[in-house]
Amino acid sequence: MRIETEQPPLKRRMLAMSNSMGAVITHTFLILLVAVVATFAPPLAGAVENVTWIEIVYATATGNSLLKTSGSLSWNSGAASSQQITSGDGYVEFTATGGTDSTTWRRFGLSNGNTSVAPAEIEFAIELSGLFQDPAEIWEKGVYVMETGIGYTTGDVFRIAVESGVVKYYKNGMPWYTSTVTPTYPLLADASLRGWNATISNAVISGTLSPRTNCGLLSPQNDSRILFPKNASGEIDYTTFIPPAKGGSYVDPVFLCTIQRLTDSWPNTVHHEYSSMRPFNLDNTLLLLYQDPGGNFSVIDRNGNVIVPPGSFEFSGTGSEPRWSRDISNVLYYHINNQLKKTTVSAAPCCYEVVHTFTEYSSLKGGGKGDLSDDGDHFVLIGTKPDGTQDAFLYTISTDTKGPVLNFDRGYDYFDVTHDNNIIANWGVPGTARFTGIELFDSNMNFLRQVLRSTPDADRGVDLNGDEIIVYTADGDNGFPCSSDGSSTGVAKVRLADPTVTTCLLNHEWFMGTHVSINNAAGWVLVSFEDARIPGTSNDPATLPSDWEGMWRKYENELILIKLDGSQVRRLAHHRSRTIINGAGSSWTTPRAALSGDAKFLLFDSNYALHTDDPEYTDVYMIFMPALQ
Repeated sequence: MRIETEQPPLKRRMLAMSNSMGAVITHTFLILLVAVVATFAPPLAGAVENVTWIEIVYATATGNSLLKTSGSLSWNSGAASSQQITSGDGYVEFTATGGTDSTTWRRFGLSNGNTSVAPAEIEFAIELSGLFQDPAEIWEKGVYVMETGIGYTTGDVFRIAVESGVVKYYKNGMPWYTSTVTPTYPLLADASLRGWNATISNAVISGTLSPRTNCGLLSPQNDSRILFPKNASGEIDYTTFIPPAKGGSYVDPVFLCTIQRLTDSWPNTVHHEYSSMRPFNLDNTLLLLYQDPGGNFSVIDRNGNVIVPPGSFEFSGTGSEPRWSRDISNVLYYHINNQLKKTTVSAAPCCYEVVHTFTEYSSLKGGGKGDLSDDGDHFVLIGTKPDGTQDAFLYTISTDTKGPVLNFDRGYDYFDVTHDNNIIANWGVPGTARFTGIELFDSNMNFLRQVLRSTPDADRGVDLNGDEIIVYTADGDNGFPCSSDGSSTGVAKVRLADPTVTTCLLNHEWFMGTHVSINNAAGWVLVSFEDARIPGTSNDPATLPSDWEGMWRKYENELILIKLDGSQVRRLAHHRSRTIINGAGSSWTTPRAALSGDAKFLLFDSNYALHTDDPEYTDVYMIFMPALQ
């Protein structure tokens, strides 16, 4: 620890000198002092607002101040402002507090986005320890720059400003340091705290300000918070909450994400199909939904307005597997009998067009839970031959070309196409032999390798470095990437090119079903956690165990967004769907949340414990996602 003797401020030195030099010199020095302060005082930047803290982790906000109140003694606490400086001059500022506490540190400054509470994330920061005699320090993105050489005292005001595109640091209005790093807009106030009772006091932000659209709670490493569904007053309302009417929305009081209700299907039930397929079309203006009874598809817009009513298409049932085009916003591909077809979506569906008739097959299937390729030009298709065996092959739309086939005579869960047009086969049976677990084939259906021995819920995608990966629910069949002893499970990723390379993205307890959605969504994976009850107990709101709150687990009933490199975990919302109703479970009542291809929207199903006489009832809800960093 660097401990230096505090030097008297400029004004006190000048006044001391004046005692020995007389009133005339005193007057002269005071004039010079005023001139110096006027020269170096930071300029005004525009509107000044108290910081409104959001994305709070292990801390409590009181007004525009922030206090670390839980967590460990490490740098695992912090928050960011709901306001951001969009352009031009601006600053953030806070008032020092401290004293004799050697266990606390705080770092505060400007950041272009907030992805974690780590101090190294803050791009332009001032750090103070809890001891007055310790010097204030400047840190930029985790790199130590310099210190003041003097301590600080309660009431000292520190400012980090951007002026004419240059970041400058001030203490009590006096210039301290000019950064050599160019800032990137927008800029927000960012804070990181270490040690209980570490405090950022009286934080303000000034400049051309706009509200941030981020929602969700950042989850630090080893997050221990168990979060219940609550109302705006902080009361647990899991058994009493009623969702808004169709077209209405509400802000989740725990996570601050806005949830919009898109449908009101009762006495029918409506769903989106699955987490690993995109329910949104190319430009996110249309959504494809599935309605029971009847097994009919419909199309709505993002406000819930019906564009194509149920029963209007020539296809029905999930076996027709309609999938949005990647090239044209209003085109759907699907199959009937042994034909791959497409249609133009409009109020009166028209123009049903045969893409290809596969006369060698009696019937045709898609990949099941699979989707159209990322390049929009390839389908993996399964054709049933007259002898009852099946062929899996890659079909290229632009050239109307059927690739080599893999012939098999066994069941399977699904096939899918990877980003590089390799083929994934989930055989639905765990094991290490051929045709078990999840296998990888090239585009000519040549076997490459087994990727996973088990058949967990999973989705394929592309890692931030370009590697093809599968993100899956980890289990013992593939080792325990998220716990060495198997005491917990988790969400993990595995490289398709080398399945020995696995990485844990999120550790969680057993007894919670999950669904995974990547949908090539710009480096993110969305995970839906179901309710977790001790096996054998009911999740019916009418018969919940009296001590159900004591059974609630971390991440239960939540939708969670994870950066594919594991650098950010954002807890978004409680979906509030009950997966066990009247003792019966249904896959339709799981949220199966799905991302749009650009990660701007997510869709999920929920019954909100309504209409429990129908164990398959749900309606569809949407969250508009933040601008993700």
